[in-house]
Amino acid sequence: MNGAAPKCHCGFHAVLYLSKITSNPNRFFFGCPFFKMREPHCKFFLWLDKHASKFGRVEEVNAHRVEHDDAEVEFARLKIKTRLSELENRVALIEQSSSRKTFVICVCLIVMMLYLIVSGQK
Repeated sequence: MNGAAPKCHCGFHAVLYLSKITSNPNRFFFGCPFFKMREPHCKFFLWLDKHASKFGRVEEVNAHRVEHDDAEVEFARLKIKTRLSELENRVALIEQSSSRKTFVICVCLIVMMLYLIVSGQK
């Protein structure tokens, strides 16, 4: 089948993974489907661009890699922006909570002082 995933040495279709190593970051490769599981697996490994070159699709793979890199950067930005917003909300809640506590403490002190004044006049 033209363009299909190759089969690993176990006889199953290989799965597409994304390399995270520093020498080949964000590069796609095929590996045994049991690679990240605890089950025994074969050591099948094939870079996607090497596999695609058999079909004359290396440009498509490289273009997809650039698109993936851009999408990954945009996703990281969105994740940071979301986290920043969550932290700002938490700070605002803490500040509100702190203001409420200060108010409650002040009210309690005033009530205690009034109680002491009133009980001292008797």
